[in-house]
Amino acid sequence: MERRIGETFWDNGLQIKVEPTDDITCKGCHYAATVHSQGKKLCFKKHGYVGECIARAREDKTNVIFICVG
Repeated sequence: MERRIGETFWDNGLQIKVEPTDDITCKGCHYAATVHSQGKKLCFKKHGYVGECIARAREDKTNVIFICVG
C-alpha cells in the first residue's frame, strides 16, 4: 500500500497527512519512535494501512513523513 503525497487519513481519531521530505531521519514524523542502537530509526507503527515512507519502497521514489494535522 502506498499513500499519495498530500493525502490525509484518520488513525485512532487523529488526521494524518502525507508530506514529502528530503530528510531521512524521520524528524517530524508522527510515527517516529526512537533511535535503535545500530543507528536505525524505528516506527512505533507497523506500516500496514499507513503505507511505506522510504523512497526505495514507494512507487513515486519519494521519502515521506506522516504529520498529525488534527
